[in-house]
Amino acid sequence: MRAGVGKRKPPGWDSVPGPPRGCKFGGPAPAHDGWRAGENSRSVAGPMVRAAPAPVPARAGLARLLPGRVLWTAACALVLAVRFHDLLARPRLWAEDGQVFFHDAESRGVAALFTPYAGYLHALPRLVALAGAHVPAAWIPGLYVGLAFAVTLLVAACILSPRLDLPGKPLLALAVVAAPCTGEVFLTPTNLQWITAFALLATCLKRDPAGAAQWAADLLVLVVAGLTGPFSVLLVPCFLLRLVLRRTAASGMLLVLIGAVAAVQGYEIMMHPVHVPGLPGGPLQAGGLLAVLSARAPLALVGSSMWASYAGRPAVMALGACAFLGIAALAVTGCRRPAAVAQVAIFAALVVAADIMKTRLDSWNYADSVIADRYLFIPRVLCLWLVVLGLGKGARAAKIAAAAAALSVAATDVLNPMSPRERPYFPWAPYCRQITIGQEVDIVVSPGWTFTLPERRAGGP
Repeated sequence: MRAGVGKRKPPGWDSVPGPPRGCKFGGPAPAHDGWRAGENSRSVAGPMVRAAPAPVPARAGLARLLPGRVLWTAACALVLAVRFHDLLARPRLWAEDGQVFFHDAESRGVAALFTPYAGYLHALPRLVALAGAHVPAAWIPGLYVGLAFAVTLLVAACILSPRLDLPGKPLLALAVVAAPCTGEVFLTPTNLQWITAFALLATCLKRDPAGAAQWAADLLVLVVAGLTGPFSVLLVPCFLLRLVLRRTAASGMLLVLIGAVAAVQGYEIMMHPVHVPGLPGGPLQAGGLLAVLSARAPLALVGSSMWASYAGRPAVMALGACAFLGIAALAVTGCRRPAAVAQVAIFAALVVAADIMKTRLDSWNYADSVIADRYLFIPRVLCLWLVVLGLGKGARAAKIAAAAAALSVAATDVLNPMSPRERPYFPWAPYCRQITIGQEVDIVVSPGWTFTLPERRAGGP
């Protein structure tokens, strides 16, 4: 008798598959069509055996009821509600919300949608104002704040899209709503452009759209967000890099779309140039620029608004240079998506370049963290994005980053609150009757701007 013949088979022997045809013994066997490797061949003792499905780990709590995208979007809503609870409890119009967009919607109607302001079109604020023209006057502040809140959450949901293959997406979304700032860009239609810019960037970084619904979503983002502010112009190089690297038809179509929108905004910018009075002449001051960028971008994430003036300009410049170099090194060496890192960095650099051209950042006071905070909001958030991308998928690193972000928000918003001082409340109720009957009225909105709403003629807009 030959060795092994006639011996009793061990339990479970029949369920152990042999190697597939064409595979050498001991080598790896590819799995396909839901069968275990080797199931296309018969075992010595019997027929093919279907593999048992791998157990799916049960998710606990709310995770079993709601997808992660919904939960993290809700977390962003909670952050906004906690940080800006006064704006939600007592809605108010901010600056151009009243003086420009509300005024134009009430006096010019739909024609205001195509009217540039500050050199370019503002599709979202104009649409919000047009919606406000068709509700009771008492609802207008709540509508403006509520729609700005909703758009911000849609941007967060866009960043959390399954098509965005980036590590730490929840942290990327939270960075937008939790980054230290004066609050100037939040819950106001006027400054939605600084929020929707991240939806444009996320669309550039996503996988190619598949199907009508995804194409419609991308088209809506590119057109509406692209016609809200100048950032479509700055993102054209990022979409071009996407096409060069991916070489797909969808990337080419997206480049054409963003290029068309950017052409519209570029035309408006050229035809309606804005000259900011009081800007200094002469060459760019590299030291002043580094100090301002350092204090307003990476160092703002660790509460520079409270200590930059005490540290002094040389220390701020040195710390900022180290921070920029550290973030760059982390992003380049730690992220498995170098193309995404390049696109984020390019966009940040172009935003800073545009800020320099418009406002001469190098002439700002580096220790003043309040004035024109919106101009450095995007670079500040993108610093956080590069840190998250550099940390990769490490759970421990993600927890450290989340804790650091939470401490930074607490330091800025609790120890040194800016928003209540910057956006004081002015009652809206005294103007509701005159607005309703179309009577001329002088209106005061935060931060103390006054404008005159002209008498509305019968049959007018």
